[in-house]
Amino acid sequence: MPRTDRVLVNRRLLALARTVENNLARTWTVPEMAGGLGISAGQLRRVVKQHAGATPRLWLRNLRLERAADLLADPSLRIKEIQS
Repeated sequence: MPRTDRVLVNRRLLALARTVENNLARTWTVPEMAGGLGISAGQLRRVVKQHAGATPRLWLRNLRLERAADLLADPSLRIKEIQS
């Protein structure tokens, strides 16, 4: 992939990461995430693996676990509030 394409994909990957982080409860599919970047599912797998060291599904799961850990660490929140 030419450098200009890599830069564009990296910017889009950051935008996708923000979108995914803001919508973690949503059911995301690899083709859906790839489509948001304008690349194929295979390309998304390679890009995420290169930048996050994981598959897109594992990357998404890790984002969700990180958010859960942050919420659970907040003493002002009750578990019932977190689960909803």
